[in-house]
Amino acid sequence: MLAFVFAGLSANGQSWSAVGSGTGGFSSVNALTVYNGKLYLGGGFNSAGGIPANRIASWDGTVYDSLGGGLQFGQGVYSLTVLNNNLYAGGWFTMAGSVSASNIAMWNGTTWSALGLGISGPNYPDVAALTSYNGNIYAGGNFTTAGGNSANYIAEWNGTTWSALGSGMNNAVDALVVYNGNLYAGGTFTTAGGNSANHIAKWNGTTWSALGSGTNNEVMALAVYNGNLIASGYFTTAGGNSANSIAQWNGTTWSALGSGLTTWTPTQALDTFNNNLYAGGWFNIAGGITAHSIAQWNGSAWDSLGSGSDSVFAICGYNAGLYIGGGFSYAGGNSANKIAVWGPFTTGIKEENNHSNIIIYPNPATTLLTIHQSIPSPNQQLIITDLLGNEVYKEILTGIDNTISISTWSAGIYFYEVRSTTSIARGKFVVN
Repeated sequence: MLAFVFAGLSANGQSWSAVGSGTGGFSSVNALTVYNGKLYLGGGFNSAGGIPANRIASWDGTVYDSLGGGLQFGQGVYSLTVLNNNLYAGGWFTMAGSVSASNIAMWNGTTWSALGLGISGPNYPDVAALTSYNGNIYAGGNFTTAGGNSANYIAEWNGTTWSALGSGMNNAVDALVVYNGNLYAGGTFTTAGGNSANHIAKWNGTTWSALGSGTNNEVMALAVYNGNLIASGYFTTAGGNSANSIAQWNGTTWSALGSGLTTWTPTQALDTFNNNLYAGGWFNIAGGITAHSIAQWNGSAWDSLGSGSDSVFAICGYNAGLYIGGGFSYAGGNSANKIAVWGPFTTGIKEENNHSNIIIYPNPATTLLTIHQSIPSPNQQLIITDLLGNEVYKEILTGIDNTISISTWSAGIYFYEVRSTTSIARGKFVVN
């Protein structure tokens, strides 16, 4: 099991430690996500934990494992997401396992497959951002073609074919997230759907729209926290107001998060965990206090995580720890090769007593499971774990009925949580 090195201990007993021997090669860890109870990492590395692993690997809390032949011929993985019990990887590569795959591929837990003709275009095309929305996969990046058809910097995969989102953007998309039932994109672009949209825009399923006057420079990461959309990047204003590298949008107006982040390069990573927002990049000040490349926002103030790290590109909560990936070689003063963990945490989220809004059926289930919200709420996250506490599925709920495939799941008892920022609805179901 992972041993926490108690150096630079926080007031809550948390500290930084390495994640095994980390990754090998000179390139960074760019993406992290949880899939089938394991932490998955993507980047430009060629080994993980001392075993060959081409640009993608998994960590189960004890050991690393590779994913077939991994992803080859390019700079590696920039983005990861999960939908319908499959893992999707985007980046700059041309092979997934033994399959030709142009910059995006799907892993079903056993084998790799391509998504049609994938993503392409001139000038080193890549997929920098992935998310799921309305049951489909959305990809953003530096490309002009998806599935052989024109798609400017953003595209949708419905499981069979690619399609454009209107006329798309005039420059690269770096980040995607779902907020209040809409898809949001951030990047270097200044138009979306042919209309002015400075570095951030909303897609409602039909048309693009701006978020006020947007930001004055690139948006590199997006997240949802405390009912607001959070954007971070290389900007100094949002909505015309001062906002150093990070800002929040409440659906109407922009506002700063304290005095923000003092950064040398764009703030490249955002995630929420244990009721806090975490920002990563390459900075040394957060809210006026010293914080090296990783910082925590609790809704009103910034805080550091020990002595921090350097050049953080990805953040993800897994089990009792907050994991970071990047180009660093240390965390909290300890050696850590491109991946590290801060913890352990104990959760402090209130359990919701009234579960009447959430219905799981059929129960027992065999091939398909439906999560029904009688009163749909935006930004509710479904998390399913097995009897051992391993996370096997995670998704943002959209609409009234959300159906997932469980045909490959092992028979047994599973537990679900439907999380908002303030409460959790919990229950269990049986897979036959």
